[in-house]
Amino acid sequence: VARGEATAAASARHVWIVGELAMGYGRAGQQHQAAALYRELVERSTREYVESVWLAGAAEWAGRGDEALAHLRASADAHQPLFAMAGRHGFRLFVPQWEQRAEYHEILRGLGWA
Repeated sequence: VARGEATAAASARHVWIVGELAMGYGRAGQQHQAAALYRELVERSTREYVESVWLAGAAEWAGRGDEALAHLRASADAHQPLFAMAGRHGFRLFVPQWEQRAEYHEILRGLGWA
């Protein structure tokens, strides 16, 4: 996580790095830190482009599962590039808990991926 904070600072808090950092905090059991990063991404999404998949991952690690799946559905519906890239297999690495959620599989089925 310390390396992630340094990378976020060096990258001018690039959205991808902030999203990855939220995952790191969540995996480290620091949900409050993940929640702060999720709020940052939500706020930034009002003034700059933040792909919904980053909002989804950060929301999940912040303990906001329903919001996470709403963001994930928005990403799938918009055919956003990161969803297309990670949707079939990559999410297992970043947000493995989605595998246990029926809604996640519904999203994939809606795209003909499951």
